[in-house]
Amino acid sequence: MEEDVVVWYHDVANRSFFYSKQHDRSKTWLRMNDFPDEPLYTLHANGCEVHFDDLPKPWTVKFYDD
Repeated sequence: MEEDVVVWYHDVANRSFFYSKQHDRSKTWLRMNDFPDEPLYTLHANGCEVHFDDLPKPWTVKFYDD
């Protein structure tokens, strides 16, 4: 099974949040947490949350400096 490539971009209003141009911003976003006290990332999708430390291989996070 091939995984989808997803690129996450910084939200200009809040540097802890990222959005994907492939998904509805109001329903799907990625948050960078207070690591190591919390998991590194939380994915919010359609009202659900998934916490994880490692991004799936086909995902990329673009920081302002990239």
